[in-house]
Amino acid sequence: MLLGMAWRGMALAAHACGRMNDARERIEAAINELEAAGSPLSLVDGYRAAAMITGNNQWRQRAKTLARQLAY
Repeated sequence: MLLGMAWRGMALAAHACGRMNDARERIEAAINELEAAGSPLSLVDGYRAAAMITGNNQWRQRAKTLARQLAY
């Protein structure tokens, strides 16, 4: 889980610096790690970051769906 969170942080930093290829590579690694061993809350954060970095609404929808499931 910590590795996935670290990848997510590095992806967001790369995105903030305009290094889009690095950001995409790192968020992909983060999602893979978080789906395998992350907590549901960290996975929601990862999906939200992936949506912001990639512009892909599928990630945003996954985050919303999982967040709703966790609310119950």
